[in-house]
Amino acid sequence: MAAEEPTGKASIAAVFNRAAAVYDQVGVDFFGPAGVRLAELAALAPGESVLDVGCGRGASLVPAAAAVGSAGSVIGIDLAPAMIDKTNERIAESGLRHARAELGDAESPGYPEDSFDAIIAGFVVFFLSDPVAAVARYSRLLRPGGRLVMTVRLMDRQEDTEIPRIVNEALLPFETGARPAPRRPRDPLGTRDGVEEVLVTNGFTGVRVVDETYHARFDDPAHYWRWMWSHGARERLEKIPADRLEPAREAVVSALSAFARDERFVYPIPARFAVAERA
Repeated sequence: MAAEEPTGKASIAAVFNRAAAVYDQVGVDFFGPAGVRLAELAALAPGESVLDVGCGRGASLVPAAAAVGSAGSVIGIDLAPAMIDKTNERIAESGLRHARAELGDAESPGYPEDSFDAIIAGFVVFFLSDPVAAVARYSRLLRPGGRLVMTVRLMDRQEDTEIPRIVNEALLPFETGARPAPRRPRDPLGTRDGVEEVLVTNGFTGVRVVDETYHARFDDPAHYWRWMWSHGARERLEKIPADRLEPAREAVVSALSAFARDERFVYPIPARFAVAERA
């Protein structure tokens, strides 16, 4: 009997476990700059303690550790063991003895209340089954005046959607069964008003929403295909039958060729940061 496919958090952990070796390692400058910005918006000071939920390979953790210095501390948690291993390797290479990464659930971090001066969460809250409950837990984990900075999903802004739409249309014919264009479920953190309501209701004040665009540069359309395999998009690609993968790759490359100039092309990726303090 074939083993059952993991679902829910186990499925997410498994996808990122498989992606860990190449996550943020294929020459696309996106998660790195966004991670640095996340740490900047947290306004970290030397000696502070920080929790990085969904730390991945340390895009936010490493700049956070540099900001708080050796008198501070940074803990990163992630569901994927391979991500934790890669992050701890990076921490060791960087000589950051006041930082560590360990297995943990971004939706329900297992630490005492009032433990941290700041919590940072890069590109993780929209994977959670209950992001509102997670925000409430973050509030309790922070000390009074502690900061929360997280990237949230943009559902009230339509810019920069052309490339994802074209890639989606290119993949549809190669997937098993009929698959309609993906519809995003309602996200309580998907609008500016929603972000403010959730944060204020759960003990935060001084809410700011910062929208920025990161221009990810690709060597050629095939580079975009490789990038998809390096992050959460690989979950969709893995479901394409093996004998259809190469035609699917060719379809994506062909579709993206319209954006290329001398083979290279730039994808403007929007990011939304939510910043708040525990009241």
